Amino acid sequence: MARLSRGPAPTTELAKPFRWPSRPSSSTSMFSGSAGWSARRRRAGFGPYELSPNTLKAAEDWMAEQRALWERRLDQLDNFLNELKGQSE
Repeated sequence: MARLSRGPAPTTELAKPFRWPSRPSSSTSMFSGSAGWSARRRRAGFGPYELSPNTLKAAEDWMAEQRALWERRLDQLDNFLNELKGQSE
């Protein structure tokens, strides 16, 4: 992801830091277009990959919602535990 943030790159370049037995496994494992995070610029499975900003934005928005939800829940738990602690003293 960090490399793709600088621009499109071929699978061979993206796979260099990793030890995969074959190019197809690296392509399938990390850069799958089915996740929607990246896409090939040309059809038929060839061409460099690039990030899909709209999909990444949707993922970022969902994570922000989840973070806010869990922060509220943990605050509620903290308040509840403090109340219990106050009652036992």
